[in-house]
Amino acid sequence: MAKNLLKLKVVLPLLMGSIIGYTLFTLGDADDSPGLSFIGLAAAFLLFMRGIYHTGLIRKGCHIPIILSVFGSVALIFPVILYLDGEIQGLSVVTFIGGITGIVCLSSAALLLKKHR
Repeated sequence: MAKNLLKLKVVLPLLMGSIIGYTLFTLGDADDSPGLSFIGLAAAFLLFMRGIYHTGLIRKGCHIPIILSVFGSVALIFPVILYLDGEIQGLSVVTFIGGITGIVCLSSAALLLKKHR
């Protein structure tokens, strides 16, 4: 297990995820741009998942359902957070599309996990 942690295909995505995530999140915070910050977090998460997959900690075929579950949860919860924060006045077509996307991602993740069980 320890020898897998020092391979280039593990270390490189973790290092790049840290650099890209920190840079984009900091730039988004400085420019008051939450979208850029979210892109930084998403890129870091995807690169971390890529590095973790090569360590052998996650069973083969289970990393995609994990990614779909995280993004599906964000797509479902984010419009509610924006509504409660007062950023949006009501539910629009875009929030409806986001909700449907979240439901599709979570459903796909559940089906893939059931398939790889």
